[in-house]
Amino acid sequence: MIIHGYTRHQNNCSVQYPDLGHIGIDDVLLDGEAAATNEFGRIDFERIMERFSLKKLDKIRKGAENRSINFIAFDILRYKGKDLRSYPLSHRKGLLGSLNFQNPHIGVIPYIQTEGERLFVQMVALNMEGMVAKRANSIYVSGRSKAWLKVINWTLMWMCT
Repeated sequence: MIIHGYTRHQNNCSVQYPDLGHIGIDDVLLDGEAAATNEFGRIDFERIMERFSLKKLDKIRKGAENRSINFIAFDILRYKGKDLRSYPLSHRKGLLGSLNFQNPHIGVIPYIQTEGERLFVQMVALNMEGMVAKRANSIYVSGRSKAWLKVINWTLMWMCT
């Protein structure tokens, strides 16, 4: 099994994140995001960039040992040779949720169908950035889609400026 990770700009970042290497599932293509948390459990974007900027293998290895990175999957695009991008989101989420990743650094964003407003209220209370709402029947597109809505916590954004 060969694991490859790419940024949104198609830069291969597999070497920088060896802790994400083995997932225990063959022939799968996931869409998601690398994430790290600080000592308070808050998202730490700088930690991701710090690990991404490492080039020497000994520093990469040490970084993986001392500051692990997680991969949070929010969609599945291919599985066992089948292109799933034209399938409805609800189907893709169901399949993604059924997979058993063999790596503790791989997580899956839960699929919440009816409690989006309540979830957003909780996210605001926790000073989180926001969320993405997607139509259950939407197909996968790279880039922006009218079927996907980014819901931003403007209270947090106002506090940061």
